[in-house]
Amino acid sequence: MILNAAAYLMKALALGLTLGVVVHGQPITYRPGSLTVEKEGYLLSEGLNMRVIARITQPVQYDNGGQSSARFHRYPDFGACFPHPDGPEKGYVYVSNSENTVNNGGVGAIYFDQNHNIIEYKMILDGSSKNCGGGATPWGTWISCEESYEGDGIWQVDPWGGRSQLTVLGDRNPAQGNRRAGMWESFTYDDSKVDGGVNRYFFTEDAVAGALRRFTPTSDALNWDVLHGAGTHEYLVLQPDATNPVTGTFRWSTSLDEGSASARANYQYVEGIDCREKHLYFVSKSMRMLFDCDLEKKTYQITSTITSGDIGQPDQIFWMEPDRKLGEEESNNNGVAEYELDRMFNADQMLHLLGPHHDQQGNRTERNLAGNRPIMYFTEDVDTKVGIMGVDMNHNFFTVLEMINPLTPTDETTGIGFSPDKSRMYFCQQYAGICYQVWRDDGYSFVGDYLNIKYHVRVPAT
Repeated sequence: MILNAAAYLMKALALGLTLGVVVHGQPITYRPGSLTVEKEGYLLSEGLNMRVIARITQPVQYDNGGQSSARFHRYPDFGACFPHPDGPEKGYVYVSNSENTVNNGGVGAIYFDQNHNIIEYKMILDGSSKNCGGGATPWGTWISCEESYEGDGIWQVDPWGGRSQLTVLGDRNPAQGNRRAGMWESFTYDDSKVDGGVNRYFFTEDAVAGALRRFTPTSDALNWDVLHGAGTHEYLVLQPDATNPVTGTFRWSTSLDEGSASARANYQYVEGIDCREKHLYFVSKSMRMLFDCDLEKKTYQITSTITSGDIGQPDQIFWMEPDRKLGEEESNNNGVAEYELDRMFNADQMLHLLGPHHDQQGNRTERNLAGNRPIMYFTEDVDTKVGIMGVDMNHNFFTVLEMINPLTPTDETTGIGFSPDKSRMYFCQQYAGICYQVWRDDGYSFVGDYLNIKYHVRVPAT
């Protein structure tokens, strides 16, 4: 039975289709959750547009008319965007894992100029095995996790410098030649120093008894070397409340056996993970549960990800969040309201968006009742629906886009990422091997103003 607290039951918002709200001279047409646009085999929320930018085994077409010498990689999975180290005027890169077979995986990278035109594609990691999940580091590198006992472990890759190296993350497995092989899934970090005054790094294992890991380096620096040196490896142990099992406390153990037993009992097959505002979030894909761990209080709560019985298995999660308070805004050269954003995170993959929206009368209101808390986005797969979902901090769910006819019953959307200015969303369809670019027709960024969200009806899990 999937647990679900009564407090998380949600009702649909009875909202009409209101268009044409004008703010700062720009008509707002984006309404998340109102799936009225059909394009490239997807239903998109009202006000969105998309194009295909890469297809499996084909050269990537550049916007200047050229094409790549390398062909787009097979089985694209986790992804993220990184700005050019010399500044946004130099463009950015979208990196994408290749979950191809043993010794045929790796990481591909599509490079863009500041106007979102494709200028280059190449592989930045080759010859690895089933690169599934990953995440970004505070210093701007990509962590790519091999989900295979025949692999080598977890890689750190520089999207701009061409450097790649195996990390010390993961447990050495004597049965696998003492390699750090495992069903490694995704990575995140906490540099708030709320727990022990040090930086922490977390990663997941997609297995029935895959304990969630925490790595604390001996060095507290924020650089490439800390994931290749000495440190302490620990495992998450949940302790459910006896009277309310969707809440509880947690601790970290140096015993892998203890961590594995807790995973088997409480959080099997974890994929997505992310950390924000002293909270660690992760998703048990098979159990369809979202865990929220308060790193300061050492408590957690669980939310079921089932809504109306039509959401599949929550997969990748991604967050974004502005540095400024709600309402403090600036305009870009086109006069479009933008919000200055903090760093980008990955889980399996989580995205939080924050900013004002407008009701049906055009009145400016906060995005959600939780105040300045953000919205979480995640890709999801399997079951009857495949696409990109959203959930606000009141646990209301909605659909951003949805595949019309999945290529196979196990097809999935993967690799959600956003350009540095947050005006372009990227994701892939894994088994079809297609990469997409999505944008708002009204010219706003994905953290700009928008019309009221159309939510799902939330029902109790049984």
